[in-house]
Amino acid sequence: MATGIPVFGKKLVEAKQSQTEVIVQKVEAVERKEADIENEIALRVTEQMAVLELNSKKEVEKSQEMVTELEKVNIEMDAQIQAQVKEIEQNIEAISELEKQISMQANIFDRARELFQRELLIKQDLTKLQKERDVLEPRLKRFSKECDVYLDGASFEVNSSSCDKRDEINSNISQIDQMIEVHKLDLRDIEGISNSIGL
Repeated sequence: MATGIPVFGKKLVEAKQSQTEVIVQKVEAVERKEADIENEIALRVTEQMAVLELNSKKEVEKSQEMVTELEKVNIEMDAQIQAQVKEIEQNIEAISELEKQISMQANIFDRARELFQRELLIKQDLTKLQKERDVLEPRLKRFSKECDVYLDGASFEVNSSSCDKRDEINSNISQIDQMIEVHKLDLRDIEGISNSIGL
């Protein structure tokens, strides 16, 4: 009986040792697993950070490309706007010049109309004066002849009234000739003005 107790105690010790070793192994296994998990987490976090950093870099590059493209478009639009503004200014200048030409042509037209109307009236007066002169010319010859006969005393059928009528007609013809010359001068002036304004 005495020898049996130490054996039991030894087995009990061995069992405890064995159990302790198992526990230690399990603890070590758990620690290794925890370490593996921590390493896996760290690796995944590192990979995710790398992916995020890469994506962020790509986004930044993309944003920079967009900004560059927008700046390029902005420059092109500014150039187009400046070209359009220049074209508008040129059109305004051309329109202003055209308005001046139209105004000048309108003035020339009005002046030409006045000249043509005046020329027509002068020519009508000239025709009328010439007709009056043509009527007076034969009468002047007749009364001049009768006056000469009267002054010579060659006939008693004529009297001094023939000389009065000759003088009157002669005065009228002189006035008509003066008016004809004035009208001819006016026509020459009108012709000169017409030539100067390109009519």
